[in-house]
Amino acid sequence: MQYDISASALEQLVKGISIPPQPTAMIQISAEKRKEEPDLKKIIDIISSDVSLSAGTLKTINSSLFGLRNKVTSIATALNILGLKNIFNIVSCMCLRMAFKSLRPDFMTKFWDRSHQVATICAALTRMIPNLGIKADEAYTLGLFHNCGVPLMMQKFPKYIDVELLGRQVLQNETALSHEEKLYGTNHCVVGYFMARSWMISE
Repeated sequence: MQYDISASALEQLVKGISIPPQPTAMIQISAEKRKEEPDLKKIIDIISSDVSLSAGTLKTINSSLFGLRNKVTSIATALNILGLKNIFNIVSCMCLRMAFKSLRPDFMTKFWDRSHQVATICAALTRMIPNLGIKADEAYTLGLFHNCGVPLMMQKFPKYIDVELLGRQVLQNETALSHEEKLYGTNHCVVGYFMARSWMISE
């Protein structure tokens, strides 16, 4: 089932919750990505000009996820080996992490590990079930952003982490989402949708 929620309705639902703006790097790379002939040098310069983004991207590329035989030491080499779609997904991941770097590191480390696992599984499923009609890079982004509303709720409501942890346990007579709505008037799914929409993530 698809919901068509207007921007004004969403703003009312998440009123008071600060949605981080889409990072400039993502905006610029997205613009190039949509072109028939993207300027790869420009994309390399965009990523390389941000030390944190560049370092995080290279760290991810050289992780066990990609299983590359030789260590990649430049964004240019990474783009040549993995392609623009994979690089964009990695940059999205780095930007998402950087947006919430001030939150509790003990919780967020586990949160990012779980998001990465879900994203990887989503991408793998598109290869296992090709008739889904979903591209692997889109599925990866979906998995990556599926719970991005959780840290946003944590920023606004200091005690939200207790509710989030409670959601993993069995709640009597109500779901975890209805429990969130009762306490805060919204839930992390709605907030996450608003953020993904604000960051112009594909439908």
